[in-house]
Amino acid sequence: MANSFPQNSALNFAIAGKLITGPGGIGRTWIIKWNNSQSVISVNFGKTKFLVSHGYIQLKAVNAPGLGFRIEATNWLRLHDEYLYGIAEVPSSWPAAALQSQVIASRTYALMRMNSIKKACDCHVYNSKYDQAFVGYSKEGEPRYGHLWKAAVDATAVDAGSGLAITINQLPVSVFFSSSSGGMTQRAVDVWGTDIPHLENVADPWSIDPAVNKNYASWTKKVSQKVMAKAFGFKDVIEVRLGERTATNSVLNVTGVSSDGKSKTLPVGIFKSAVKMPSSWFELITLN
Repeated sequence: MANSFPQNSALNFAIAGKLITGPGGIGRTWIIKWNNSQSVISVNFGKTKFLVSHGYIQLKAVNAPGLGFRIEATNWLRLHDEYLYGIAEVPSSWPAAALQSQVIASRTYALMRMNSIKKACDCHVYNSKYDQAFVGYSKEGEPRYGHLWKAAVDATAVDAGSGLAITINQLPVSVFFSSSSGGMTQRAVDVWGTDIPHLENVADPWSIDPAVNKNYASWTKKVSQKVMAKAFGFKDVIEVRLGERTATNSVLNVTGVSSDGKSKTLPVGIFKSAVKMPSSWFELITLN
């Protein structure tokens, strides 16, 4: 059944058991489309507001582990341009070449995930740090610079239905990106223990140039005794030792020792998350 609604209509939906109730009906899945390509649709969940302009919106009752059925809203988009218009991984004020590089990396990242659907969200990718930051129309519609990002996406298009991506043997490769690298990118084998040939050390002097990267060229992070003890699961920590390092001098693991003689070694990724450390390139300074 298809229903039409006038412009500026507010459509309300709610979960009802395993189904979704909406204007004039009830069902497991709802598809919301609009005729005007210039329209901006506001999707509101409580206090969260998300602006959508491209593709269409699907609402589906999804059984979330531990939460039961809930409404999962997904924005279905063309990968080669519409999805990328909403990617917000870098400032739109950056130089055009930098923006285009990010577009190509983001397109490749999404292309790698096109063959599987995540059951928890009924989607290919999340709109958050778990995949890529996607903010919908808020990116291309941002004042002053939004059109520059959209232009960067369009500049990487090959034709009306495809765009540039990074491939090996005509297949998309695994790509990863971060705000800075500590001076050199990591080899995959050093980070995950698995060798990925195209992910090797590459010099990145801009990451340690204060004029370019003033926040993370160098940094200081204070970690309290309470936070450090919790990270290792101890009542206290009297000593912290940095373990092996990679070829780029980043830390691979960290060992903590408690006053009762217990010792535990954590992979640096887990340690960083526990103490909110911004990087794995660091030295320890003990404050008495």
